[in-house]
Amino acid sequence: PSPEGGQIYFEYAANEEQLYKMIDQSERCEQEVTYHCRKTPLLNTPDGSLLRWWIGGPGAGVKHSSWGGGLMG
Repeated sequence: PSPEGGQIYFEYAANEEQLYKMIDQSERCEQEVTYHCRKTPLLNTPDGSLLRWWIGGPGAGVKHSSWGGGLMG
């Protein structure tokens, strides 16, 4: 399988503008993604290249490599 083969898309009942208004009015927001797979890399390779990332707004979205509480590397 290619690195692009593991794409997951989330659909929300609210539109993007409504989501950002809710985020702006909130003290804290978080979303949990759980990954249950043995002996498969999720974070970066030893040479530092990204294996997984997420795209988030605002707007068209930005590529992020931070996974919250997960250790990088």
